[in-house]
Amino acid sequence: MNTFIALFRGINVGGRNKLPMRELVEILDRLGLEKIETYIQSGNVVFESEENNASTIAQKVQDAIKEKYNFAPQVILLSIYPKNN
Repeated sequence: MNTFIALFRGINVGGRNKLPMRELVEILDRLGLEKIETYIQSGNVVFESEENNASTIAQKVQDAIKEKYNFAPQVILLSIYPKNN
C-alpha cells in the first residue's frame, strides 16, 4: 500500500470553490482510496492507495471533483515512502 499527501489548491478560499471535507472524503473513497484523513478545511488529505502513480491518482481526483462541483482544483500529491530497515 502506498501513502500519499494530497494538497488541493484553490478550494474553500474566500467563499469560492466550496468543497466540504466530508464530501471530499466521499469522493476519494469512491475512487478506491483508503485510510483517508483530512486536515481542517484546508484541502489537505492523507490516504493510502494500491496505485503508485501519483499523476494518475491526481488526475482521477481532479476529474471526480470537476464532475460533481464543476471546478477542477490543482491537486498536488506527495508520496511517502517507508524507510528501509
